[in-house]
Amino acid sequence: SRDRAVENEQLKEEIQRLKCNLEEVTKRNASLGGGFDGGAAGGDGAAGPRSADDVADQLARVQREIDRHRSMGRQLGHTIQELRVSKMSVMQSQ
Repeated sequence: SRDRAVENEQLKEEIQRLKCNLEEVTKRNASLGGGFDGGAAGGDGAAGPRSADDVADQLARVQREIDRHRSMGRQLGHTIQELRVSKMSVMQSQ
């Protein structure tokens, strides 16, 4: 439970960083006078702001990680319940 709380906190921090990055990219793009065009702007983008596709990919990765952690939490909950039932059975049989 404590490990899960730590993981959740790390995910929240990562989401916050991504939101800040997205805001920064949006502001930079607006200051250049353009809208998001799916990363099709000219230039190699090596030193410039991240493309919308890069940000979207990173957000998708974080969402998958959140979903994976939620799934693990559900599995752990089921396992804990099974262990409680087993423990009660053992105690009753003694």
